[in-house]
Amino acid sequence: MTDGQIKDLRQEAEHLFYHGYDNYMKYAFPEDELRPLSCKPLTRDRQDPSHIGLNDALGNYSLSLVDSLSTLAILASSPSQVQRKKSLRHFQTGVAFLVEQYGDGSEGSAGQGLRARGFDVDSKVQVFETMIRGVGGLLSAHLFATGELPITGYLPEDTASTSGSTSIQWPQDFVYNGQLLRLARDLADRLVPAFHTDTGIPYPRVNLRHGIPFYSESPLHRDAEKGVCSKTQQRSPELTETCSAGAGSLLLEFTAMSRLTGDSRYETLGKRAFWSIWDRKGPTGLVGAGIDAETGLWTSSYTGIGAGIDSFYEYAGKAYILLSTVNSTSASIDGFSYRWDISGSYLQVWSDSHTAINHHLRRGKMFIHPHYVQADLFTGATRAHWFDSLSAFYPGVLTLLGHVEEATEKEVSAGGEVDPNSSNPHTTFIALLEIHGIFTSEKWYCVTLRGAAGQNAAGLGSMMYAAENVATGWKAFS
Repeated sequence: MTDGQIKDLRQEAEHLFYHGYDNYMKYAFPEDELRPLSCKPLTRDRQDPSHIGLNDALGNYSLSLVDSLSTLAILASSPSQVQRKKSLRHFQTGVAFLVEQYGDGSEGSAGQGLRARGFDVDSKVQVFETMIRGVGGLLSAHLFATGELPITGYLPEDTASTSGSTSIQWPQDFVYNGQLLRLARDLADRLVPAFHTDTGIPYPRVNLRHGIPFYSESPLHRDAEKGVCSKTQQRSPELTETCSAGAGSLLLEFTAMSRLTGDSRYETLGKRAFWSIWDRKGPTGLVGAGIDAETGLWTSSYTGIGAGIDSFYEYAGKAYILLSTVNSTSASIDGFSYRWDISGSYLQVWSDSHTAINHHLRRGKMFIHPHYVQADLFTGATRAHWFDSLSAFYPGVLTLLGHVEEATEKEVSAGGEVDPNSSNPHTTFIALLEIHGIFTSEKWYCVTLRGAAGQNAAGLGSMMYAAENVATGWKAFS
């Protein structure tokens, strides 16, 4: 790929992001998302609480803005000085808009926003989605705002207040003094009740205002003397099934929260969840997709590298990187105690997983289309020959952890056809997008390369996510 082509792709990613962001702010903010065809806000389905496909992510706290702040900060390091100024201005005004709606995270009058005091909203959300997009988005934006994550040309001057807190003057008389970190902690505290389980595996959902009253078996509800809520209490009808990715991918955000606030509770809960999943891995050395938070039993014997599993392996590798230069701590919550003082233990999880993936899931050049299969968690036997769009993360993690040759196997020929001598799910999926158009299936059969029946199309949301990742890659390699 030539320098000119790379430049064009950068510009295309930037334009795609701004097309979505500008129209969201114009037509949908402060609601969560924008309907791309009607240009109207997309909100939670209050009429049907069981509509988890929508309600899990949309928490009624301006999700798209929270999700976009770190992307704006990355784009503020654009090679173009004009674009840098534009993106930095959008980043700073976006922070100000968010604070106006939800307050500054303090206990005083400034903590009350137009919509809520922090994230005190009556919304039952998925812990995983809220963690990675809400808490993670706020923490990332905070680090950019304070200059700990660099933005080209942005040199914040900290004129520390008398209390010793951060105080950075921005345009329009806005002073950044850690509002995003305080808001992130407010949101994190609202997720903490979901971590109170006997297994160490967090419940999949939590109400941001009321906690987890719908999970009656949680230790949080036990009588201090009798040990139970009541003799007539029935087992919760609420779904207690979560997944390896959802429970094991909370580690980075909660560890960062602890390091920034000095409160080790978050890091301990995130690590406890990660190891509670890993300790239950199958005889194959792999983790499964569905697991019950209350019993700790796998709800399905399927395993692979895609949906329900993907980011567990990603976070194993990234936890090693994050923790490799700092000392970890041991802690005990609800009777659980683990040794987390060696960052290499996370690298070992990745290494063991990588070996097991190649042994049980990877199908090599002897197959028509080399690929990663779905296998049985307990026996390793092949169960299905399809891959999904979420599997596209894998080559990125391989690259990050030094397996560059494996990650960059040639996959797509010059004619745009899938190369039969390759096995990279990321470039396969991109090739399919080019061949079949943007609105394509999210799941494909490896041998026929036909879309799986009943799978949702990968539409605007997926493409916006792709734009953010392209922008992130641009920052990382520029």
